[in-house]
Amino acid sequence: MDEANKAKEADRGCQRGKDDRSSDLCAQWKAADAAKESADWARRMYPWIVAGTIIGGLTLVAAVAAAMFAKSASDGAHEANRIARAVASRAERDAETARQALIRADRAIIRISTVQSEPPPLQTKDGAMITIRVVNIGRTNATDFEVYYALREEPMYATHRLSKLISNDICVPGSPLNLPAFKVRKRSKYPVYIIGYVDYAAAHGSRFKTFFCRRMDGLPTETDYGGYENISLEEYPCRRLPKSS
Repeated sequence: MDEANKAKEADRGCQRGKDDRSSDLCAQWKAADAAKESADWARRMYPWIVAGTIIGGLTLVAAVAAAMFAKSASDGAHEANRIARAVASRAERDAETARQALIRADRAIIRISTVQSEPPPLQTKDGAMITIRVVNIGRTNATDFEVYYALREEPMYATHRLSKLISNDICVPGSPLNLPAFKVRKRSKYPVYIIGYVDYAAAHGSRFKTFFCRRMDGLPTETDYGGYENISLEEYPCRRLPKSS
């Protein structure tokens, strides 16, 4: 009881770096020291935290700006590519226009002069020989002729069942040329129609076509002198006949 009634000694705390778990004052000092150290650390780190935040923000801004620049550059590249294609296409069209103008200025132009119905060769009397004469009204030579033809009962142009002849002759400007003759057989009734076209090569590798349709009213007849009279076949406006190029 005497010890219990003795006054407690004053709590003197503890020195820095010492630990006295029985002292409340020592515990309070240590908590205060820890809080101060934490505050000091936060104060020392604050500029670095702020700097890191600023750098992070600037990095984000730079990334956004780079993305926007990349998109702008991509859009610019696409636009430049589109313009380049448009310029190239226009140049191609201009070159083709100039080429066509040169062809028109220098080309050969073949037109049908006459289509003659002549008697067949000796020893034959069946049918007639047809000779097409053309004339070149252009400025350069025409070569590499191909003649496509057919005998029709109706005056209508059609591309099916056309026969073909080839001639390597050259038709110079202002001159006529007889293309190879072809034979047609006698028909049970007349008139019939000789239709077709002449395909030929002109300057600069171009090719053109001249279409024809001629009416044939019969075969050449024998004259009083034992010969035959050639017949010039008249031009006829056959249906669906294309325009010559």
